[in-house]
Amino acid sequence: MDKTQKIVNLGLALRADKKIRVRQPLNSINITEKLEDYYLEIIKEELNVKEVIYLADSSAIARKVCRPNAKLIGPKF
Repeated sequence: MDKTQKIVNLGLALRADKKIRVRQPLNSINITEKLEDYYLEIIKEELNVKEVIYLADSSAIARKVCRPNAKLIGPKF
């Protein structure tokens, strides 16, 4: 249940950050935690999503890319 609460809290925070109201349904949410169907139904209801997708590989969710700003570092580098 703790994992479910964390997922719901993060989902609600992302909705607030993107200014998407909970009344507006979303197609899906991607999670990396394998949960029972009971908890998946709770997540669907609380976040108002149609489908919860389990991703075994968490690297597919986010990737950090660092690129230098050539104008700032100059021709030396």
